[in-house]
Amino acid sequence: MPRISVIIDVMDRKNLNFCLDSLILQKYPDFEAICVVFSKDNDAINLLKSYSKFDSRIKYLCFSDVDFRKARKKAIKEARGKYIYFINSFDSISLLTLNELKKTLESSNSDFIYSNFVYFECDFNLGNVFDIGTASDNFQNIINNIGNDCAAKDVFACNPVTIYGKFFKSEFLKKIKFQNEKSYSDIPLLSEAFLLAERISFDRVPYYFYKDKNVLILNKEAYFVDDIIQERNLQEKVFKKYGKYETYKNVLLILKMEDCLRVLLKSKNEDFEKNYISLKKEFIDFDYSNFNQDKIKVIKQIYADLFELKYADFIEKYNFKSKGMYAKDFCNYTYL
Repeated sequence: MPRISVIIDVMDRKNLNFCLDSLILQKYPDFEAICVVFSKDNDAINLLKSYSKFDSRIKYLCFSDVDFRKARKKAIKEARGKYIYFINSFDSISLLTLNELKKTLESSNSDFIYSNFVYFECDFNLGNVFDIGTASDNFQNIINNIGNDCAAKDVFACNPVTIYGKFFKSEFLKKIKFQNEKSYSDIPLLSEAFLLAERISFDRVPYYFYKDKNVLILNKEAYFVDDIIQERNLQEKVFKKYGKYETYKNVLLILKMEDCLRVLLKSKNEDFEKNYISLKKEFIDFDYSNFNQDKIKVIKQIYADLFELKYADFIEKYNFKSKGMYAKDFCNYTYL
């Protein structure tokens, strides 16, 4: 029985070998790798076949016709380890990751560990996969209090709201049971984990290496505004379930509006109109009266301009260098 179950989300072949190499070279060897394939990418499947022949700890499940959230639920259920760790196949981890996080979790008796991370600036093709880059400056802003009040704006605004790089007690993670399988996507699942946990550890060492800081959510359909709205609405339900919505509703609204705007501006030409219609339907008559007007005024103004100005004029006003890149006044979180 493996001590640790590592769940790897595989969307395609890109960087998958670097991800797997960083795993099989771990100092701590007692793990199983459950590679969940969400596409019909034969190159990825063939690579996984090769790795599984080389290392019996690597297994793969193909779910090309299944929603990734349903597949993730199944992978969590099938994980045999006492601990569960998540990796995106685009990314990689330090060779000490499993060993050190396991020791920290056991010594602290926490429900899970939220560890620091690095964004890669280098090209994986140059063989720099194990280089330690600069750790996230914002990680130091995570609050240190342990328990059910951990879900603060610093966690949700200043750090990736992905499940990746989080190290869980398996029994804790498997206690989370949603009626709606869509809740197994990153934002509601991680929100539930923060609010349910009795004890959380934060490790400032950057064990996780993100390749792409612009990835929002796992599957490609999440790049539509409708999916972002659904994702964030599920998060709001989680906060209401734990009686925390009123405390964080301003932050949650701002993050939802920011995600929607980011997706809109990153849209391909054929998707832009669809996303704009969805965003306008959700927010043009939105009732802001129950929110703190000072805290949400910046994002409100951005949306007011978006609905009033032509696209080219909106881009020019907010000083975008190109479609999908953000002006400094939009990016900072000081108004939270």
